[in-house]
Amino acid sequence: MKAVPNIWICDDDYRRTELLDIYNTCTYTERFANRDSWEISLPRKSPAVPWLKIGRILHMYDPISDIVRCLILKQINISDDEIRLAGNDYAGDLLGQRICLSEVSSGTGYDTQSGSRETVIRHFVDTEIINADDSARQDPVLTLAEVDWERGGEVAISARFDVLEDVVATCCASSLLGWQAVVVDDASYEWGWRLELQLRLGVDRSQNQSTESPVTLSEAFGTAKIKDFCDTLPETNFVIVAGQGEGAERHLVSVGLQSLSGIMRRESFCDARDTSDDDEMATRGYSAISDAISTSIEMEYLDIGGFSYGSDFTIGDIVTVDAGVCSAYDLQIATVEITWSGGGETTIDLTLGTEIRDLCRLISDVYSAMPDMRR
Repeated sequence: MKAVPNIWICDDDYRRTELLDIYNTCTYTERFANRDSWEISLPRKSPAVPWLKIGRILHMYDPISDIVRCLILKQINISDDEIRLAGNDYAGDLLGQRICLSEVSSGTGYDTQSGSRETVIRHFVDTEIINADDSARQDPVLTLAEVDWERGGEVAISARFDVLEDVVATCCASSLLGWQAVVVDDASYEWGWRLELQLRLGVDRSQNQSTESPVTLSEAFGTAKIKDFCDTLPETNFVIVAGQGEGAERHLVSVGLQSLSGIMRRESFCDARDTSDDDEMATRGYSAISDAISTSIEMEYLDIGGFSYGSDFTIGDIVTVDAGVCSAYDLQIATVEITWSGGGETTIDLTLGTEIRDLCRLISDVYSAMPDMRR
């Protein structure tokens, strides 16, 4: 992987103006269902320095994903010999700066939506940003992908003064659904481009399926180098969710893996007295289970043959990981950190499991490696 990103700086009118072609390192951390972050170091004498100021929009062509990303510059640090730039992806930062205000002054005061996760996410992004009632809350560059594929399974959620980024993350939790934002050339915009928010599905490429070519990351196979491994017995795997009502009349929904018993059944309670919708209550229960899971593996991907990141597998996919312990794990790639040096060297660090979507599978994996303590 010798190709390095091309980076352009946009002017105050959103037009690509200055090419930032001299830098020491460029690191981009992509998250499957949350905002990305990035950092670039460059010499103090770089010709691009006069163009740098907080709030600038940058475009970065990612040669591995073959897309153009839109970045916002949020921090500038200057030392004796270099300048360090840092920020987030534009769309992720925007989601984090909007709260859900739709319907707060009408009806129940909540914007309640149910349906496919993709449809619900699109609704909130459209209502709170793209076609927000207050024009000051709208954004000139963000758009939604043209087609709603209704992917990700069903979800029900109510929002009132919630951060939009958190609402989107909740919709993605316990599923294989994530999102990304891609710069699309569009002559209908006076600056020549727009930013398209796209929903995406991870693919199960583990050894426990037969549809896709399986991918195994392992030090023994020479496809990865384990940097950190942590597997912890979750405190919760079965949640009782209590909705509206009082006393014995209170509406209850339970979620979790029914097959676990004895000490391996780990119960908790979730108070959801603002709703009586079964789907919304189940969403909150699974969110509590997801928060309790702390299986995490950090590794450096080694591109020495076998599986190629970006073509054979990518962020959001479920792969099999041999961590050198008693059993292999099927985990989703939640975060990918790619660092390019000015000399063309590339390193790829993967974090798996911290934002796992297939909860029932993960719970099964965690407990299958443990002794039978039900006797």
